[in-house]
Amino acid sequence: RVLAVEVERGATVAKDAVLVKLDASLETPLEALRAAELETAKAQLALLEAGARIEDVRVAEAELGSLRAREAIVTKDLQRQRGLLAQNAVPANVVDTLEAELAGTAERRRALEERVKLIKRGARAEEIAAARAHVQAATAALDAQRTRLSRYVLYSPVDGHALDVHVKVGEMVAPGAPAIT
Repeated sequence: RVLAVEVERGATVAKDAVLVKLDASLETPLEALRAAELETAKAQLALLEAGARIEDVRVAEAELGSLRAREAIVTKDLQRQRGLLAQNAVPANVVDTLEAELAGTAERRRALEERVKLIKRGARAEEIAAARAHVQAATAALDAQRTRLSRYVLYSPVDGHALDVHVKVGEMVAPGAPAIT
């Protein structure tokens, strides 16, 4: 839809002068969306490149220390209960329960040790490469949208005279249809 016609029939026009402005109101919000997508992609890349926060590492290490302490306590309790079982002072299920608890605690500790290693290692090179590609794709999408928006303003390709104006404000114009000759 034509928003403005900037030249009249017979007028002299300079190269790159604005001739006609078309309604880009449906396209303009997409530019903001593409810009926001680009900022999001850049932020995600920055997070991956920055690696783990020291606070995350400290939390995981504290949890690991807690599990190690729990494992040591359960080991001592198990040794005591085995001694008492040898004297028939406790039932066998007490020892069985402590053995199961020790095995579970040891597995949780091993899993947390691996998690601490992962946190300290940071993002994989493939994750960072994917985030960089996302930034490039978002940049290309924003550039494409800006190029599309630039086509909603028609400029004079050369110095000359407007022989005829084929459009009026408010009219719908088909792509490729002449606006001014």
